[in-house]
This record gives sequence, structure tokens and C-alpha cells, in this order.
Amino acid sequence: MFKKHSEIDFTSGPFLKNILWFSFPIMVTGILQILFNTTDSAIVGKYVDDNGLAAVSSTAIVYNMFINFFMGVSIGSNVLIAQYFGSRRAKDIEETISTSLLISAILGVFTTGVGMIFAGRFLTLMNVPPEVFDQATLYLRIIFIGAPVQLIYNFSAAIMRATGDTSRPMWFLMAAVVANVLLDFLFVGAFRMGVYGAALATVISRGAAAVLAVIALIRGKGIVRLRFSGDRKFFSLQKAKKLFAIGVPAGFQSLLFSIGNLIIQATMNTFGNVALAGLGAGYQIECIIYAVVESFNYAGLNISAQNAGAGKRDRIRKGVFINCTMSFLIGGILGSGVYLFGNSLLKLFTDSPAAIEYGMKRTFYMCLPYALVGVMESMAGSVRGLGASITPTIITLTAACILRVVWTKLIFPMDPTLDNLLVVYPISQALTSAAQIVAFIIFYHRTKKRPMVITD
Repeated sequence: MFKKHSEIDFTSGPFLKNILWFSFPIMVTGILQILFNTTDSAIVGKYVDDNGLAAVSSTAIVYNMFINFFMGVSIGSNVLIAQYFGSRRAKDIEETISTSLLISAILGVFTTGVGMIFAGRFLTLMNVPPEVFDQATLYLRIIFIGAPVQLIYNFSAAIMRATGDTSRPMWFLMAAVVANVLLDFLFVGAFRMGVYGAALATVISRGAAAVLAVIALIRGKGIVRLRFSGDRKFFSLQKAKKLFAIGVPAGFQSLLFSIGNLIIQATMNTFGNVALAGLGAGYQIECIIYAVVESFNYAGLNISAQNAGAGKRDRIRKGVFINCTMSFLIGGILGSGVYLFGNSLLKLFTDSPAAIEYGMKRTFYMCLPYALVGVMESMAGSVRGLGASITPTIITLTAACILRVVWTKLIFPMDPTLDNLLVVYPISQALTSAAQIVAFIIFYHRTKKRPMVITD
């Protein structure tokens, strides 16, 4: 009953094998998520011009700020279902699934409304150059129209991921990315619809992924299924409160992280549209590495949550250590590789030597230290899996958001160069990683005297 669709149970069996089986589909899924904007950027850069590329690239961080917040909220579903899975509570799992999907649809509609109204204001705050402003606004508004279907997909993926089923979300998104590429070539390359066509292709493709995910949950034969009848509540206020109690702090962590990046991005935009094109291309590459490393965040979360639900304290410590080590090594290897081959990778987006030079500078500061990001992500997920939601948010607020804002406003003006702006990233990542390790040690030791499933 509890072993359907490649579900992975971290409460038993070897950790290394289970982490790899669990993480690989999430890595692929994360890369596929990024490829929506990356594909748009690459095809617009080739078929339109650098202004079109800059317009698409400049919107990613704004839209991702909203989506990442609600993806953080979806972690509440992940933690709840993983803990219920560890303690074998089938009814609670099914009630959490239906409650989560209803919440995702409501949040998606809200995001669309905010995005449509304030898209231009967001881009103004980011100092988007006048020559790309209109195209960027058009692209961003169309992308925001697709927020409901993206959130429905993201919550559905979180639901499946909670019991270790990471393969189905990967296949659904893979089909959507293929559709996006084909539609990009059709709308942008053949029909010459510019950034409008790229945005439209993305919305249609994401909608397809959402439909596939919901159908899979409805047709599910195991414990992870969406039910409309029976003795289960379709919407449980109790489950919603628990979901938000865990997910909202996680969402704010993602939001604060994005705000810190947004402030720095706004400063980057003052370097001109050529710099914006190059730095935006570098950002697309970096996002792909992050998608790989982020998978260990979810692995750490499930290791802690499932074993906390099962009352297996020793497996939490062992699994988290193995997961963190793997994340550290893979982050370092990928970051170094991207920097070494950065020139060739950036040429996928632009042929401008000046833009490529800016992109290489970003990869130096952002990609080389990615071993630190590996530690930061794996430990944050491990802490949150124990039910400690507020502490990782406070750490991110202090070590990432506040530090980056202070640096941008006080340190950068002393030497207003791109190097002095970008160096704050590895500094803040090192501080955040250290703080998350300390937080995990504290909450893990608290489980000696408290119930295994704890909250801060």
C-alpha cells in the first residue's frame, strides 16, 4: 500500500542509494523548470536581439520572487505528508493532498492579479533600461497569467515528492519543456512574435504539466491520490493551518533570499543593457546549477521528516551527514566546471564579446563557490524537516537578505565596481551555511527530550 510509483522510504535501507534515486529526478525537474526561461532567453537572443534577451532575462528574478515564495509554502505540504508517511497515517495524507491543491489554485489567482497590476512598477524598481522596458513588461505580464497552473504543478510535485515519488513530476515537466521549445521556435522563430510569443509558449507548456500532474493524482492507486468522496475532508482547516505554519516561514525564506538578489540585480542593471544581457545569461546558467544542488534540500527535508515521523533519531543524523557531503561535493564540481567552460556556455545566449565578459565575471563569483551553496541548501532542508520553520527563515533574513542590502547600500558605493558588488554572494553563502549547521545541531539535540516531530 505504501510502495507505489517509485516511492522512497528513508526510514529504512541504504542512504546513499536512496538519496541518489530520490535526488536525480528532482535535479532534472529543477533544470527543466529553469529551461522554460532559459529557452525563451536563448531563442529570443538568437531570433530577436540583445534588447529582447535583456527584456526576458530581466524579468526572471521578479517572477521567481513570487513563485519561490509559494513554492516555499508548498514545503508545508511536503513536510506534513512526509511525516504522515513515516507514521503511516493514510487518511491524513489524503486530506492534506486535497487541501494543498485548493490552496495552490487560490494563491495562483492572487499572484496573477498582483503581477498584472504591478509588473511595470516592479521593473521600474529594478532600474530596467528604458530601451527594453516595454518588452520586459509585456513578457512579465503574460508569464504572470500562467501563475495558477505553475503553482498547481509545484504543489502536486511537492505532494508526490513527500513519499519519495520524484520521477512522475520529472516526466510531466520534461514533456512540457519539449512543448515549450517547439512552441518557442514556432512563435518566435517562424511567426516572429518576439517576447510575446516566448511568454505565450511558456504559459501553454506549464499548463500542460499542471494538467498531467493533477490527472496523475486523481488516478493514483496508492496512498498519494486526490479523492473527491469518501470519509476524507476535501478541505481541512486543521491541515491548512499546519501547512501554513510550516510553509509560510519557508516561503518567506525564499522571498527574503529573492529580495536580497533583487536589490543586487537592480544595482547590476545600472551598468547598462549590454551588462544586463551578459549578467542575465550568467544567471540562467547559475540557476541550472542551483536546481541540481537544491535537490539535496528536499532530500534532507524528507530524511528528517520521515524519520522524525517514524521516531528513528539515529537515522536522521546519519542521513543528513551523507546528504550534506554529497551536496557539498556536487556543488563544488559543477560550479568549477561551469566557470571553466563558461565562455562556451554563454555563447548559447549571445555572440556579443562584451556581454560574454560580463557573464564570465558573474560565473566567477557565483559559480566557483557553489560547494557553500550545497551545504546551505542541504542543511536548511534538514532543519525544516524536523518541523523547525522559523529558524531557517531568521538565518536567511540575517545572513543573506540584510547583509546583501547593507553591502549594496554602504560597501558598494565606496568602490562602485561589479566585482565589489558580486563578492557579497560568497560571503553571505558562507555565513548562511555555518548558521544552518549550528541550527540543525541545536534542533537535533532537542529531540532527546522532546517528541521527534518538533516546531520552533
